[in-house]
Amino acid sequence: MCPLPTDPTGPTGPRDPRADRRPRDTDPVDLRPRTAGVSPGSTFAPISLRPAVDVALVQERLQRLGQNRSTAALAERAELLRLLGRLDEALTVAEEGFRLALFTGDRADGVSARIRRAHVLHDLGRFERAVTEASTARGTAAIEEWYELEGAAAELEGWSLYELNRYEEARAALNRAHDAFRAAGASPERTSALKAAVEEAMRAHLQNPSSSRRSDPADAVRAAAARRDLPR
Repeated sequence: MCPLPTDPTGPTGPRDPRADRRPRDTDPVDLRPRTAGVSPGSTFAPISLRPAVDVALVQERLQRLGQNRSTAALAERAELLRLLGRLDEALTVAEEGFRLALFTGDRADGVSARIRRAHVLHDLGRFERAVTEASTARGTAAIEEWYELEGAAAELEGWSLYELNRYEEARAALNRAHDAFRAAGASPERTSALKAAVEEAMRAHLQNPSSSRRSDPADAVRAAAARRDLPR
């Protein structure tokens, strides 16, 4: 897999020593599905912290990838297509990447590919299947103590459960995501904004439980950040 620069920001407090347990002979950065490739050092950020998409840059990167069929190239292509809203194409590529990851036998690649596929399914509105995929990935990542992968999977699971009106399960999954990202050494900005998104989304449901419109996680983060002056 193609290495990415590490995020220069990190927690100010002590790290969980378990966060250093990673698959042997594997660059830890390589385990993270890319958010976009739109900013150097970006990793699989929580859904609630998705960056704005530079369409021209994403399209340029797609062209540069060409027809490369490596695991890393398929992973990146699926993410880029998803960010462009070309979800059917993204799912096709994500499925191909998942099959290739299983064939190569690298468990971390397999978990990453499953999370990536779950992300596309979530965006397609196929929430039941997204929950199943994300839950499976989360379980494997938790056993292996791959905390950033566990956090990414748990958050996808949580927001998909939220869309299915399974609110208590959603809250539990999102809290697991928060804890896993902290254990992975994510910056306080990421974890604080995720926690704010969870609180805002659940508050919106409690205030208007009959509403057919779900709170968008990104909207929840922006509202909470403005009200509570969270770091951005």
